[in-house]
Amino acid sequence: MTTLIQKSKNKTLTFEIDDAGLLKKFKDKTGESEFHVPFEQISGNKAFIMQENKTALSIGILILALAIVLFVAYFYDTDIPLTSSLFWFVVATAILVYYFKTRTRKLLLFISGNKHIDFFSTLPTRKEVEDFIDVLINQRRVMMDAKYGQPNKLLDYSQQVSNFNWLLNSRIITKAEYDSKMNVLNELFNINQNPARIGFNSN
Repeated sequence: MTTLIQKSKNKTLTFEIDDAGLLKKFKDKTGESEFHVPFEQISGNKAFIMQENKTALSIGILILALAIVLFVAYFYDTDIPLTSSLFWFVVATAILVYYFKTRTRKLLLFISGNKHIDFFSTLPTRKEVEDFIDVLINQRRVMMDAKYGQPNKLLDYSQQVSNFNWLLNSRIITKAEYDSKMNVLNELFNINQNPARIGFNSN
């Protein structure tokens, strides 16, 4: 079983690849939880994003601008206390430090239902995360091909065609693999894809 463990501050994420899909475990001070995503729901599409608190960034910039305005105004009007600009500068600095400390780079692995699974993209390292995702996608391909992509005369023909189409559209198999499976399936069911022409042969 392939495992990826990601520790960030007070929480730990554990991802495990098993024969049926991906198991995600979450643990922090409040408790533990876990859920399982079967291979059928994993799309294989992924994206890197920066998760950040843009509200904190905006507020920090606005307060910093206010501090600068008050500092400049002090030289034109001594009735404005210099401590006011220093106070707001400290507040702005604290908010901006909070913003930079809380922003996180994440990798999103998309699943069905317009949902996604979040990974920290650089914990422990970016290479380890990407290698884990590659193993997951490859395991998904192998398991789904074995489960839905083997021509079988004992199963319904149309259902197998639907399965092959799903595998192709999900990018689990290539077009060449799809064509090969269809040829084998048609042979099993004695279906001729290239029927003889109807008409008279010329002498």
